[in-house]
Amino acid sequence: MEAVNVSPAEVRKTMWHTVLALVFLMVIWRVPDIITAVRWW
Repeated sequence: MEAVNVSPAEVRKTMWHTVLALVFLMVIWRVPDIITAVRWW
């Protein structure tokens, strides 16, 4: 394990990438519901 002295900036960047990936997956997962909802308008 060489990555012991990780800077807080790198941790924050990795955390943001994880959050953005989760939001992206949630949006993709909800796209069919959104499309069907828009069709009913």
